[in-house]
Amino acid sequence: MEYIGSLVYDRVLFEADVRLVIYGNGTVGRRLHAFLENNGILYKLDCICDANTELWGKMYRGIPIISPEEAVSKKTHCHFLAAGKYAEEQVSFLQKSGIKNIHMFLEL
Repeated sequence: MEYIGSLVYDRVLFEADVRLVIYGNGTVGRRLHAFLENNGILYKLDCICDANTELWGKMYRGIPIISPEEAVSKKTHCHFLAAGKYAEEQVSFLQKSGIKNIHMFLEL
């Protein structure tokens, strides 16, 4: 795990060379997207991954949505952002998939 806590205190997100993946495109994922946009760092977002097969191949505000499996195989260089009611499940999947750069937000 890279970070656990409040989104506003995660300074790693603002580092120059960090690329990001939001895990989930539900309400909380969209709030993460809005935070990145409002703080001028949306350009760091490579994609959104979501377990909902109906979203794969679609876009959310110009950002591609892919499967979690594709994300962990192709985006290993990225930092993954997990939050909301499925955060623990998401983090577990990411850890089992060998992802080290995971940020779990307890509050947004």
